[in-house]
Amino acid sequence: MGFTARVYRVFVAATAGLEDERQSVVDAIEEWNALHSLETEMALQPVFFERSVRLDPTRPSQTVSNRDLAETCDLLIAVLWKSGGLPTASGVGSTLEATQLFEGLGRPVVTCFKTASFTPDVAARHRDDLVAIGELQDRTPPNLRIMFEDADELREGLRRHVGLFANDVLVRPDVNEDAETVSVAGALQLVENKEALARQASAGREADDRVLRPLMEKIHAERGSGLDVLDFGCGNGVVGRDRFEGSATVASVLGVDIHPAVVSHAQKLHGRKKAFTYRAGRFETGSENIGPFDLVFCSEVLEELDDPDATLEALWARLRPGGALYARSADDAMSVTHPNSRDMVSIMSISQKLDGVPDRGMGRKLLGHLQKLEGAEVEIAFDVRHTAMGSIKEREDFFDVEHQWRGSFAALAAVDAAFGSDAARMSVELAQALEAERDRFRSTDELFASAVHVLAVARKSAET
Repeated sequence: MGFTARVYRVFVAATAGLEDERQSVVDAIEEWNALHSLETEMALQPVFFERSVRLDPTRPSQTVSNRDLAETCDLLIAVLWKSGGLPTASGVGSTLEATQLFEGLGRPVVTCFKTASFTPDVAARHRDDLVAIGELQDRTPPNLRIMFEDADELREGLRRHVGLFANDVLVRPDVNEDAETVSVAGALQLVENKEALARQASAGREADDRVLRPLMEKIHAERGSGLDVLDFGCGNGVVGRDRFEGSATVASVLGVDIHPAVVSHAQKLHGRKKAFTYRAGRFETGSENIGPFDLVFCSEVLEELDDPDATLEALWARLRPGGALYARSADDAMSVTHPNSRDMVSIMSISQKLDGVPDRGMGRKLLGHLQKLEGAEVEIAFDVRHTAMGSIKEREDFFDVEHQWRGSFAALAAVDAAFGSDAARMSVELAQALEAERDRFRSTDELFASAVHVLAVARKSAET
């Protein structure tokens, strides 16, 4: 059975002597396709110089072919070691030249540097190339750079990173020709591996079970029938499905989000589930006819809104009498890392400076926003996560859930002109700080970190 997919061409360029490493790149791409192409309707196609060009003896073939490939491919994965590649008319090795051509066209480049040693005579013979490779390594952002010792290590590194590279492609305006350009925040949710999806779903589950489930049971008992739920700002739908699937109190779940490509992705992931449907649009404006609902679920979404009060008022109007609005938001000011570090200070500082980053102070503001709703009975609870007595894996998961989104956001912001020229510089600084701090979380048993998410419930009177 065939399926329709958008194909992105990936130029794989590797210097002589790296044949095994080039095959590792192909293996990682094919593995990603096997795991994700069906659900994302997207496929990555490896492209090679020798299979994709027609040599013309009247032209400097390598340079012309590199230019042709740069103009027709979406992404370059360059693998370098002791030389820059075959000679070209430009005087730069062919693989190094390919990186320059892709960068000049604004195309993403992932650069893989082999760290294995070589003899002094090789170093002397390729001195100019090695200087250029060193300069390229210095200017390549950490999130687009892989250091490896052998082909197996490269393969493992690419397995961890191909999803992010795919996201960098998906952030382009051509994701959906009939819809608005997908924003950076929306694109973050388009491609994730299964481990990341599971981690996202489990984050906050225990606290939600403690607060949300009794609330649902109470409304269900009062109504005597299954609840109609609105998952507002559903994103990829993973959290909403985790909270509501299989619940005897739920009749239907409508997930809505402003980003059509993200909604399409959610539909592919969960749309076969009978109770779940997904729609794109700005439903808070009242221009779309949806509802009424018994429960509105807002998970880490109010911090992304320009006018939370107006949105909450519109959502409140879509609740039936006796219904409830449930919101959760993080608050960086309530979080602690001890001992602190320069890298953690940089992570928090740069996060606040990047335009478009969610308001990470929304947690403390939730109570005030909900108390403005007419006739609302408001309750507040807290979800406190921490690393005390945690294993290396638990500390890693904590760091990834609470902080790695910042690096992904910055990386995608760096390729979006709307964020300004400083975004690229801050993206590099943030990626470096995140890399160092994640290593510290892994290696420091006595490190203590906590994060606080505020949970708020606003109940509507049954007599409204």
